[in-house]
Amino acid sequence: MGWLFGDSSFDKSKSSRCFYNELSGKCGSCAYMNPHNYISGFFGGDKYKCVERGSYYPWNDRVCSRLNEIDPEKVDCVERYRIFTGRKYFILSVICEILNINTDSALYQNIKTLIDLVREDESTVLDAIEYNIVGAQIAYQIANDSDKENLCYYLFKEYLVKTYIFIQENEEFKAIEIYKEMVKNLFYRYKKLEAESINDCDKCLVR
Repeated sequence: MGWLFGDSSFDKSKSSRCFYNELSGKCGSCAYMNPHNYISGFFGGDKYKCVERGSYYPWNDRVCSRLNEIDPEKVDCVERYRIFTGRKYFILSVICEILNINTDSALYQNIKTLIDLVREDESTVLDAIEYNIVGAQIAYQIANDSDKENLCYYLFKEYLVKTYIFIQENEEFKAIEIYKEMVKNLFYRYKKLEAESINDCDKCLVR
């Protein structure tokens, strides 16, 4: 994979690609948005300071009439996008918090690095974008799950430990697949619970 050997130098072509694919048409493309001045919710939902309007907005909000677009050949948009999306580790973070696993632990740090690398590699960027979209929502649902302790212990044992072992064995592709499987299973778990809740509500309305 490219992220195993790539460097972090400013690549204008990658910056331009990232700008048009991820930032253009959103507040994150505007020079007035300061990615280093933000207010944060633990499970995502960060809002960034607009120095023009004086308030905080999500980076992926649609732009207003005061848009002042950055130049992707002068501003590293790959790094800008990483700042907007890469600060949170969503599902990993909430599992470790519920199980009281220190974020300095080798398991957390290694999986965190894996997520960062997936976000940076062109061959896995679509997986990263998908994770950034659903990760915060799934983390919120885990945190509010009535059986969250048992659920997190199961996720830790069945997915996180295996992911960590594959990383230690330099089997990054297998580690990514295990983590993706966990995310997909959680996504479908909460979709199913949501559907069941809607069905129960519909039955109540019929009565």
